[in-house]
Amino acid sequence: LPPAAVSLRCWQLTDRLDAGAFSSAAPGQLTYQGLYRLVSKALYRAHVEGKLKREIIQAPERFVQPDPEMARTLLDQKEAGKMLLLITNSDYEYTARMMAFAYDSALPAGMTWRDLFDMVIVMARKPEFFSYNMPLYEVVTPDGLMRPVLAARLGGLYCGGSARQVEAALGVEGDDILYVGDHIYTDAALAKINFRWRTALIIRELEAEVAALAAGRPHREVLSQLMARKELLGDLLNHLRLARQRAVAPQPQPAAPAGAPSDGCWSSWTSALGLHWSRTATTSTGAGATCRVPG
Repeated sequence: LPPAAVSLRCWQLTDRLDAGAFSSAAPGQLTYQGLYRLVSKALYRAHVEGKLKREIIQAPERFVQPDPEMARTLLDQKEAGKMLLLITNSDYEYTARMMAFAYDSALPAGMTWRDLFDMVIVMARKPEFFSYNMPLYEVVTPDGLMRPVLAARLGGLYCGGSARQVEAALGVEGDDILYVGDHIYTDAALAKINFRWRTALIIRELEAEVAALAAGRPHREVLSQLMARKELLGDLLNHLRLARQRAVAPQPQPAAPAGAPSDGCWSSWTSALGLHWSRTATTSTGAGATCRVPG
């Protein structure tokens, strides 16, 4: 399960514990620590001991929805000259059974899922795969018998190893490699941080979000048009409000310069365009002022 799904299940179990849903199974005895131990034990049995995977490979049709376009997409990449690798933490038996169920029926006659990939690495032990140089083994028989090897080569089926050995086998490094995964830490983050690989993250939970966005596109377009009209009408209303305010309220008169006369000459100047106030050097009564039209 994805980490988010595991966290959600733990929260749900905690809520049920608070509601007393487990009182009949362990009356007054189950605590938060006890619930943690039970969940840890269940996860260990499901993943480490392989109980979950054994149940899946017995009836893969219950858990896998084959998509014929996936096989066609990988074939398109190979025909375009790309090298394809499969790097998984699952063991060889589980990987072979699930890949055969998901891809073989959609491939041309005579091809199997192994023909899609230039190299296959099982039990990669990610995230350590991106941080340490671990022993590399080659799977040499259909039932999973392995032998130790020093280096990987194209066309091989391996167990363990490291990302550094993958780069050496491919003869490329850094952003020449695109790594596609479904876990933001064990896949995308470390491949980008430690090796500068380009990464693509598959998040199936986003399919519903993408579908909802596509379905709501016409509504968002109408909403954008209405918002643009709202802004236009708001600007027009502000201009009309300002014009009405200026028409109703009395306009302030500019202040007269120092020494302006009080006999109406200043007020007549303010009401006539082109009139300027000026002071004369002397008048018959001493220092005084006159109104004049410039030019």
